[in-house]
Amino acid sequence: MALQTFDEYLADCLDAALAIRTANEKAAAILARHNAQDMGAVTDFTGRPITEAQYDGLITVFGNMAGFWGSSGFNGGPIEAALTEKP
Repeated sequence: MALQTFDEYLADCLDAALAIRTANEKAAAILARHNAQDMGAVTDFTGRPITEAQYDGLITVFGNMAGFWGSSGFNGGPIEAALTEKP
């Protein structure tokens, strides 16, 4: 594999990791709003852009992301270290 191709591959990996990090931060903020404003108590999804089942699924995904990335990844873990490591 040519060095330039490998460098491009590494850049793509970093871009994807940063996109996951951004998505995780946004999901954590939404989850915080859900919890702080008791959004789980809303039961009327008539005319809403998603169904209650879809919303419940999203909140579960957001919680799983925060739990996984928060404990083992971006918050001081190996992924954070890899993204911020200085040569």
